[in-house]
Amino acid sequence: MSDVKVCKKCGVAKALTEFSKGKAVCKPCRAKKGRDFRDSNVSTYINPTYKKCGSCDEVKTYSEFRRKSDTRDGYQPYCKECANRISRDKRPQYADRQSAYNKQWARSNRDKRTFTASKRRAAKLQRTAAWADTDAIKSIYAEARRLQKVLGIPMHVDHVLPLQGELVCGLHVESNLQVIPAILNLKKSNKFKVQ
Repeated sequence: MSDVKVCKKCGVAKALTEFSKGKAVCKPCRAKKGRDFRDSNVSTYINPTYKKCGSCDEVKTYSEFRRKSDTRDGYQPYCKECANRISRDKRPQYADRQSAYNKQWARSNRDKRTFTASKRRAAKLQRTAAWADTDAIKSIYAEARRLQKVLGIPMHVDHVLPLQGELVCGLHVESNLQVIPAILNLKKSNKFKVQ
């Protein structure tokens, strides 16, 4: 095997150490290309407050882009609005595949699911106070089911102070329960915002 390679850019035969692995252009030529690009796009590097969206081609401020650490500028190529639209458009294509994956994962990880469910059940039991009004708690769950039928959207019974929060842990009592749309409860997760 030859220890020499010809650069496709400058046409000079050079040692293999002068090339990055798998590249046909030598390191000095690639460095020069990078310098030339930066010099021709100097305004982007001097004043990096604006970025062009790769989808809608509008120039927007960086606050309108999501962070992405593995890119040169640290931001995604699409603005938040376009990224949301693209994700929304692709979601139906992958819904069946995602559902099948979730079912397969659940079947093959029954031990993990059982552990998580039993941990949740135990936490709920430990946080149900002896003085809690169980009839009132049941009526709150019944109200959630009724609202779900009437409104036609999934409703959850949410713990205002989460049972397993990072900052604070609440009790499973009627004064700590509220009926809210499922989407809001799933977004909230076990977070608690101090007001």
